[in-house]
Amino acid sequence: MAGGLVDTTMDQGPGLGKVEPMVPGRTISEMCVILVTLVFVVVAFSWMEYAWFTSCGERAISRLRRNVFSNLVKLPMNFFHRNRGGELSSHTLADVMLLQEFWVTDLRLILKSVLLIAGGVAMLFFLSVKLALVAIIAFPLVAAFSAFLGRKIRGKTTAASEELARSSVVVEEAIRGILSIKTFSKENWERDRYVATMENYVARAEASGRARAAFISVAILTVLLICVFLMWFGSSEIAAGRLTPGEFTSFMFALGFVGSSSGSLAEYFAKFHRVSGASDRLVEILEEEPEPVEETAVAQKFRGRVEFDDVHFAYETRRDAPVLQGLDLTVEAGESVALIGSSGVGKSTIISLLFRLYDTENGEIRIDGRNIQDFSLFELRSQMALVPQEVMLIGGTIRENIAYGRDGATEAEIDEAADLAKVSEFVEELPDGFDTRVGDRGMALSGGQRQRVAIARAILADPAILILDEATSSLDSENEVAVREALDEVMKERTTFVIAHRPASLENVDRIVALADGKVVENGSREELAERFGGEMETILRELAGS
Repeated sequence: MAGGLVDTTMDQGPGLGKVEPMVPGRTISEMCVILVTLVFVVVAFSWMEYAWFTSCGERAISRLRRNVFSNLVKLPMNFFHRNRGGELSSHTLADVMLLQEFWVTDLRLILKSVLLIAGGVAMLFFLSVKLALVAIIAFPLVAAFSAFLGRKIRGKTTAASEELARSSVVVEEAIRGILSIKTFSKENWERDRYVATMENYVARAEASGRARAAFISVAILTVLLICVFLMWFGSSEIAAGRLTPGEFTSFMFALGFVGSSSGSLAEYFAKFHRVSGASDRLVEILEEEPEPVEETAVAQKFRGRVEFDDVHFAYETRRDAPVLQGLDLTVEAGESVALIGSSGVGKSTIISLLFRLYDTENGEIRIDGRNIQDFSLFELRSQMALVPQEVMLIGGTIRENIAYGRDGATEAEIDEAADLAKVSEFVEELPDGFDTRVGDRGMALSGGQRQRVAIARAILADPAILILDEATSSLDSENEVAVREALDEVMKERTTFVIAHRPASLENVDRIVALADGKVVENGSREELAERFGGEMETILRELAGS
């Protein structure tokens, strides 16, 4: 239409050379009205295109986020041993955001560019086969160069993304360990560590940027040189009478669409390699085999008899350093047993194996005479509860954190668990009571308050097997006495494992088990150990804990 307007102007304008119009029988005003109408049509289609792609893209990315997170939280513990948490977090967030930008915005523009190129090339050949052949002669060269440089760009962008993930790890570790940073005056050390990772990232990002810039620059240079040559060649064709000014104007408009769209494609092609690297990392997470943790029926509640029969285990990352080497241990239903021993002797590993966070290499673990591998993970884990030394609270209210222990718990059951764990005592002093928000990782509460919320959560779960990992270690002496009374009630008629680091944790257990070299080295009640070793119990316990 633009070429038709030029030819109409030359045909109807005084003092201009007469030509045969591309669209005969139309006035200048009529041609302008047609052009304006086409502009509105293009705008309407652009709006519909943008709205449709945005809707489809956001829905697709939302499903991807759900799938990645859902699979991530179901992956076995070995996966998290192999991958640092900060890097996983960075990849999960940054890579999905990169894909979101591509699917919501870039893909729409890529398809538009492809359509414009296809339509533009068809128009070029329609207007002038000679000019069209000259215009597209360099495209195969650009495509070959794109394929060659694209491989280099992908490698450089992937390296930059990995370095950015490492810097995210530093930030996450610093926030989590801010107390240690402050108390050891390590602010400058952490700053230097972060600066070093950022400098590495910038160096890799700059290398990636230079490669992309070279790719785009060569593509633009090629297009501009072709345009200059075409202006000379087209002018020669007009002078020879083989082409009208309007046809040449239309040709250059079409070439402009083809050139700008090709330049955009070049940029998107470079970006595609970044998106491809991000996709590969997300696919790795999605292809990892998750644990089967879906809810299943609980056929029968555990009585709680636990047997470890010649159990051997070594962590995947430390195969040359086995933790358990033929562990034999039987705990009767309703019995409480304290596990003691030096650091790294396998106390926490025993609990991890009991929860089937890992599977034994040799030997069996049985509950009520049945191999724990015969239970579904949900049936197994839903009948056990852990009160850890380092309490993890979700960023909700106190009530929500207690209710985390069991789905569908009533308000009365939550209140009863809170009373038993002495949570109600400090909640009554808070303006919002049980609706008080605990903050990020429970930081709005004191260590002792967090511990009591965790105990209430375990009480609400009503487990057959209870595990206490120094559950009162964060309490002051007054609160410790109160919570121990609550724990004594909770431990009644439940099989209980106590991971003990202090003599005070051993006062009310039925049996003490000392571990060393991956095996049980001493096993008996306080009275039996006192009779066997003689002397003060505290001295005996310290000796056994270091055995």
